[in-house]
Amino acid sequence: MSVSDKIKALPGLLQAALAGQKDRVVLWLPVLFSFGVGGYFALPFEPSGVLVAALWLVMALLWFLLAPLRFSHAGMTGLWFVLGAFLFVSSGF
Repeated sequence: MSVSDKIKALPGLLQAALAGQKDRVVLWLPVLFSFGVGGYFALPFEPSGVLVAALWLVMALLWFLLAPLRFSHAGMTGLWFVLGAFLFVSSGF
């Protein structure tokens, strides 16, 4: 299997992995939040509050806008979950 075939198969693999974790999504939220806290303390400088808030608002807006499409289009469920994961990581930031 070539590298390009593996890249093409990645969305399906991600969606299958997320489907397997569907019952445990709530248990992953504190883990994602702690990644954000750890990322914040790992930085050598304190980021601008306005920049962090703007980034969080953009991700939250995209997450809410994609919510109605998550089951209607192929691949949107995985994107919606990944964006939600980044949203929780940035919430810990």
